[in-house]
Amino acid sequence: MAYTINLTNGTILTTIADGTVNSTACSLTLVGKNYAGYGTFLNTDLVHVLENSASTTPPTTPLIGQLWWDSAGNLKVYTGSTFRTLGTMTASNSAPTGSVTGNAWWDTFNQQLNIYNGASWVLIGPAFTSNTGQSGTIVGTITDSGLTSHVAVNVYVSNTLVAIVSKDSEYTPQSAISGFSTIRPGFNLSAAIANIRYVGTATNSDALGSISSTNYARTDIATTFANTISVNNNSGVTVGTGNNFTVGVSGNVTQLTNNIQNANLVIRANIGSGTVTALTVNGSDGSITIANLITSGAFNTSGYIATTSADQATSNVTGAVRVTSGGVGVNGNVFTSNSFVALGNVVVSREARATGNISTSGYLIISNSDAATSNVTGALRIGGGMSLGGAIFAAGNINGAYFNGVAINALYADLAERFEADAHYGPGTVLIMGGAAEVTIADEELSDDVFGVVSTRAAYLMNSQAGSNETHPQVAVSGRVPVKVVGCIKKGQRLVSAGRGLARAANKQEITPFNVIGRSLENKADDGEGTIYAIVTLNS
Repeated sequence: MAYTINLTNGTILTTIADGTVNSTACSLTLVGKNYAGYGTFLNTDLVHVLENSASTTPPTTPLIGQLWWDSAGNLKVYTGSTFRTLGTMTASNSAPTGSVTGNAWWDTFNQQLNIYNGASWVLIGPAFTSNTGQSGTIVGTITDSGLTSHVAVNVYVSNTLVAIVSKDSEYTPQSAISGFSTIRPGFNLSAAIANIRYVGTATNSDALGSISSTNYARTDIATTFANTISVNNNSGVTVGTGNNFTVGVSGNVTQLTNNIQNANLVIRANIGSGTVTALTVNGSDGSITIANLITSGAFNTSGYIATTSADQATSNVTGAVRVTSGGVGVNGNVFTSNSFVALGNVVVSREARATGNISTSGYLIISNSDAATSNVTGALRIGGGMSLGGAIFAAGNINGAYFNGVAINALYADLAERFEADAHYGPGTVLIMGGAAEVTIADEELSDDVFGVVSTRAAYLMNSQAGSNETHPQVAVSGRVPVKVVGCIKKGQRLVSAGRGLARAANKQEITPFNVIGRSLENKADDGEGTIYAIVTLNS
C-alpha cells in the first residue's frame, strides 16, 4: 500500500506508491514500499541531514525550518521564502579568523560585542573597555524625595558620573548622588569634580557669574546703565565710527580730544528753546566761541576777548559787553571806536583814548599831573576835536590849533580817516589795508583783512588835510555808511567781503571775529549789485 508523508503541522507533503521513490517533494529522496535498493537512498538522506545539506548552493525544494550549512561559513534556516542566516557567536580574548559576514565575537578581554561586516569587526558595545572603566551615556531612572521616578541620561567617564541630562522640573534625589544635590532640567555637571567646565562655544546663556544675562551691556544696541561706569585706564573712552572723540587722561591732566584734524569741538545744551551750541573750540586755530559766558570768579586770558554782537550799549545792562554789578579793572589801555558812556565816575590813572565819544553822568578824574604845553602833552590829550554837552571849565588855558564846525552835534553818521589808496575808489567800496599804498580794494571773499568802507560824508573826519578823495579817500571805520553789496540781504545781517570791493550777507557758519564789516540797516531783495546803509564796526 502507498505511503502518505505528513509535515509536522499535519499537512500532507506527498504520497509514495509502492515500489517507487520521490525526489521532488523535498531535497531528500523518499522511498516507497518494497522498492528494491532503498538502502542507498536512506543512507544518503541520513548523511545530508547530518551535514545540514552542506554546499555552496542551497538545497532544492527546501521545507520550512530546514537547515543548510552554507559552505561560505554560515548556518541558515529556510523561512518558506528564503534561507536566513543563524547568528554564530565566538567568545575569545582575540578576534577569530575565518569569520564571515554576520558572525558575532564576544571579546572576553575588553568585555565588548563585535559583528563581522565581511572585512573587519565592528564594535557593537559597550563603547568602553574593561581597562577604561564604564564610560559613555547610560539611560536610567532616579527616584526623587517625593518617590517619583525620573528618566535621566547618565554620562560616565572611567566609572565616574560626570553629568546627568534631565528634562523634568528641578528635583532632589531620594538617595544622595555624589555631585548632584539637585537635578535641574538640562545638562547638569557634577559639583564633586574640581574645575569641571563647559569648554567650547555656547550660543546663549541665562547668567554669567550667577548674574542674569539681562544685567550685562550689549555693544550692538543703545544701552542704559543704572550704575556708575568706571574706565580704569588712561586711554579712556573713544566715541564715533572714525574714533572721532576721546575722553582720556595724560599724566594728571584730564583731556577731551577731537581726533579729526581741523574739526571743531562743540559743547551743546538743551534749553527751553531747543538744543543750542554753548561753546565751540575752532579746530583750525584753537579759538573758543562762547554763546553766553557767566563767571563768578576771575576770567583770565593771555589773548583778547572779541565779541561779534552788534548790540549797542544804551545803559549798564545793554551792549556787547555787560558788567551788571561791580566795576571793570583794566591794567592796560581801554580802546573804543564808538561812544564811551559811564553812569558813574571814570577814573583814569594813565591814559584815556577814544575814537568815539566819552560820556559820563559823573565826572572824569585824571590823576596824571602833566601840564599841557601843546596838543600832545597834558593829562587830557585829544588828537581831534572835543564835543561837550555842558560847559568847559579849566583852571588853566584851553589851547587848540584848529576848532572847526558850527555846532557841538554832528550832522552825519560815521567816523572816518583819510588813508592813501593805490587807486581811486568810489563811495561804498570795501577796502583792506595793503597794496602799493596804505589801502586797496578787498578782492577776496570772506577776507579777515577788511579795514573799512569808503565814506561819502563823515561826521568826524580824522587826518582831514591829507590829500583828496581821489588819492586819500575817507575810510569809514565806524558808524552808519552806504556800502556796495551783492545778493539778497536782510536787515540786521552781518556783512563780509564778497570780492571786487563788494560786501554780502554772511552765513552764521562763516562769521569770525575778524571778517565782519558791519550789520545791514535795510533789506535788499534782489540778487544783483546795489548799495545799502549799514553800521560799520571793525576789529583790527
